[in-house]
Amino acid sequence: FGHAVNQAADLIGDLKLKSEAKEVIIEMVFQLGKTGVSKFKKMWTAFGNNDYNEAANQMLDSKWAKQTPSRAKDLSDVIKNLV
Repeated sequence: FGHAVNQAADLIGDLKLKSEAKEVIIEMVFQLGKTGVSKFKKMWTAFGNNDYNEAANQMLDSKWAKQTPSRAKDLSDVIKNLV
């Protein structure tokens, strides 16, 4: 799990994310790997714009959300509630 934490930190970089958002990214990296989470381009753009609602929407607009809908919904709800 520590590996996922380090990889998530690499992806987050200089973005100023709320701690709950960082935890969601760690969970996504644990499930999808760093490369998988890096492909959520529109989600990362939304985070960069401090638009948590759009980031949550982008999480749900993915193959990941179709494959693991309840996990994707739970994690996107966490992000939505940070608005």
